[in-house]
Amino acid sequence: MGYALTCPDTGERVPFHIKTDAKSVAQAWNQFIQIVCPHCGGRHDIKYKEVYMDNVITGFQDDLALVMLSNHSRPAKKSPEAI
Repeated sequence: MGYALTCPDTGERVPFHIKTDAKSVAQAWNQFIQIVCPHCGGRHDIKYKEVYMDNVITGFQDDLALVMLSNHSRPAKKSPEAI
């Protein structure tokens, strides 16, 4: 799955991929991901579980936004009394 972090030195986004199948998540949960930055040439370390959870939460927020948008775009249902 694709992710990105922001280089603390340049402010540029650094895309990277991690595996998110059950086995990979279990094995990497408390490990650090080491990313060589193409912008500053340094290495940025980030905890796997932080990346994974941030993106899970973002996914829920995106899903909620789509549900809310969908609900607002539908015409309101009329109650039986109003018919």
